[in-house]
Amino acid sequence: MSVIVMAFIQFAFQTFFFFNIQNRPFYKPPVNLGGDTLTTDKWVSFEDTVLFYVGNFQYLAACISYSVSKPYRLPIWSNYWLLFSIIGAYILAILFLWIPAGSPFMFAVFNDLEWCTKAYPDIHDSGPVSNDCYTKYNWFILFVCSINTIITYAFEAFFIRKFTIRYDDRKENQKTEKFSQEMERLIPPS
Repeated sequence: MSVIVMAFIQFAFQTFFFFNIQNRPFYKPPVNLGGDTLTTDKWVSFEDTVLFYVGNFQYLAACISYSVSKPYRLPIWSNYWLLFSIIGAYILAILFLWIPAGSPFMFAVFNDLEWCTKAYPDIHDSGPVSNDCYTKYNWFILFVCSINTIITYAFEAFFIRKFTIRYDDRKENQKTEKFSQEMERLIPPS
């Protein structure tokens, strides 16, 4: 049940961002940079980019939220390696969100960033849309992804934990009852 509800939460947020980016003033439709077959096409789009950013934060949110469930059930800070890995991954996700596409860091990571200027040659022109729009949208992504993380963690930490405790208690009571019945059958009352 936990995985199904978690998938629904993540799907809802991704769907929101997929359609939300299309209503922004800087939005441009997807562009094919070459290729004429399915395997050689190089499509670039704002939708892919925003879902990449959101997906990074969602993977980390799932990592944190599942750390409170079985079989772990220990505070996340008790596993230093996991904690430092998650912090490092969050730092990278935020860097990806804020580092401009043409920067040397992004070129070192992706090794082919000519696509950005080929697909959208006027992307960094102030024109009708200023870079302020991009900055505000990056803050918006970070804010909504933070809400997504809080909802994901809260669902797992509170709802599932209570559900799991009730389930475990019910199973334990059933086991105890079955054991008592078996003992009464084997050892008749005197």
